[in-house]
Amino acid sequence: MAKNSSARRSTTPIRKTVTEESILSFIGLAARAGKVISGAQAVEDSVSRGQAFLVIVSCDSSDSTFLKVTGITKLCKVKTIRFSTKYNIGHHIGKPDRAVAAIADKGFADRLTVLLSEYLNKSEQVTDNSIEGCITSNLGGIHDRK
Repeated sequence: MAKNSSARRSTTPIRKTVTEESILSFIGLAARAGKVISGAQAVEDSVSRGQAFLVIVSCDSSDSTFLKVTGITKLCKVKTIRFSTKYNIGHHIGKPDRAVAAIADKGFADRLTVLLSEYLNKSEQVTDNSIEGCITSNLGGIHDRK
């Protein structure tokens, strides 16, 4: 018997909630594809060579690491975000604790930017070069870093 072709299908897309874990898993996918550079010095080098499209600095990294990395990312106009913890970033990219990681693929970086925007519950996309805030469930939400 043939299926009833007049059966209604929902045209509403199923929308999943973006979580810290889903963002970290996406970073892990980028790492498995060979598109993640980690470690402060390696990230700084990749940013200065124009190979990085998005830089992630852990919320528990030192202020000096954050300032050093954001100095070069602002100069080279690369988006930077503080997100999660050293342990979580390192764990999801298959390395020990990592305070800094860069996404070296425009497609991965663009999709990650969209996911982070949704996670922040912002209606607009992340467009500035730096997001001043820590986004992590371990700290209970968004915390400004001053």
